[in-house]
Order: sequence, then C-alpha cells, then structure tokens
Amino acid sequence: MTSEESIRVLSIASALYYTRLASRLSYKSNERHLIKPKPVSSFSAIVNDTAANINVTESGGKLLISVDGAEPVEYPSPNVSESVIHFNDDIVQPIKLTNESVSIQFEGSVFTVSILPSKARELEKLMPEKPKEDLAGKLISPMPGTVISVDVAVGDMVAAGQTCAVVEAMKMQNALSVSRDGKVKAIHVADGEKVADGDLLIELE
Repeated sequence: MTSEESIRVLSIASALYYTRLASRLSYKSNERHLIKPKPVSSFSAIVNDTAANINVTESGGKLLISVDGAEPVEYPSPNVSESVIHFNDDIVQPIKLTNESVSIQFEGSVFTVSILPSKARELEKLMPEKPKEDLAGKLISPMPGTVISVDVAVGDMVAAGQTCAVVEAMKMQNALSVSRDGKVKAIHVADGEKVADGDLLIELE
C-alpha cells in the first residue's frame, strides 16, 4: 500500500470512527429534542506501519479530515450502517467498528486501523504492555461470512501476501492473504463453511 493510499485508509477509518462516536453520544432530552454533543475530534490512527494524527471537524453535513496537520480533505458524513459507502472516489465496505479499531475493505483488501482519541493513546503508552499472540503464522477471518474458496493445501509453500482463501461477507468477496512465507501446516475450514470474526482459517509451520 502506497503512502497516499495509507492516508486515504486512515482518513476513511477516522470518518467512520468519528461518526460512530457521535451517534453513540446522541440522546433525547426530556422535551424530546435530539441532543448531539460534539465528540472528540482528535485521533491517533495506525495502519500497517503508518501512524498519523487525525483531526475531524464537521461543516455543513460534511467531514473535514486533516492528517498530520495537512490541508483538510472534505468527505461525506457516512452512514455506518450501510454495507457499502462512497467516500469521494473510493468505494469502501465497513467490516467491523469497535472502540479501538476500524476494519474496512479498501480496493479489494481488508485493512484494520487501530484508532483511539489522542488523549487515550497517550494514556495507553503508560499502561503495561500485554503479551501479544504471534499471529504471523495464522490466517484469521477478519469478518463473519462464508468461505468461497481455500486456495492452498496442507504442505504447500506460500509467500507473504499470497491469497490463501476467499471469504464472502455482505455479498462482497474478500481475498485473505498470509503475512509471511511458510509451509501450510493445517487448514481448519472448507469451501461453503460459515465462519465468524476471528476464526482461524489456516496455520503455517
């Protein structure tokens, strides 16, 4: 992924995160008026090896998103419940939104952006680091869906970035690739099988 594509992914993820945060803060007053407090607008976002500080402001129903202090780019305010969203020239499929991350399909690949309010990210640095499970040799489903194909067999040698399985979610097919070279040790799913978010699909030795 190029630097320019990383910025677009970070911007889109921030727009989704901000919109979800804003909707969760909204409430109705005793007089039945809809109250929309302004959410946090400064975020720290990371995708792959690219980290950025993001600032989001609302203007006329649009979102103005600035990455690392650059000139803001205008994006439409998204409806996070839609299965496919148009962000200017990009067509994106939201996969999963949580309090700490946003997963999207962008140009045929699934990316998970770690995103937190900037203050929370600063506090996170003070917390003891939890031991992380080594997932380099595992292909995990990033969304619930149906396995369309498993493109490798036990014993096959695979290369980093190679597509090893395809999972369909919300009528869109997602090619899933391994993150390192290796030999296929085990396959835990078959064509047509339903999988959940986080299910183990393939293991490497």
